Amino acid sequence: MKNLSFILLSAALIFSGCGKDDAKTTTCDLNAGNFVGSYKITSELFNGVEIHNTTNYDPCELDDLLIFNTNGTYNYSDAGTVCSPSGDDSGVWSLVGTNLIVDSTDMGTVSDFSCTGFKFTVQDSTDTFIVTFAKQ
Repeated sequence: MKNLSFILLSAALIFSGCGKDDAKTTTCDLNAGNFVGSYKITSELFNGVEIHNTTNYDPCELDDLLIFNTNGTYNYSDAGTVCSPSGDDSGVWSLVGTNLIVDSTDMGTVSDFSCTGFKFTVQDSTDTFIVTFAKQ
């Protein structure tokens, strides 16, 4: 899977930082301002089975970065070991509640959001696809 739209759309089809208050307590409420940043996929589970590995992906795809920019655009960067052809992609994003909207499509739900990453879930009546992203 070479770009964000394909990764998230495929999941749908099969069914920046953190703020700190004056008391130095870390808060990372899910909102567009806190969501901004660079992320790397650390795991993908389909119905509890790990699929983010060299069996299902080329090694050059496992180090890619997803960058959510403050202006509502994203860049999927073929970082580290670059694939041939490159899997770079870009588009627009927004959050509506906990739903991630990418290129005008509601892709799924953001959960477990923290200063260090989040989980993205697409679920239907029988299948669950969960992608875990770590902030870089």
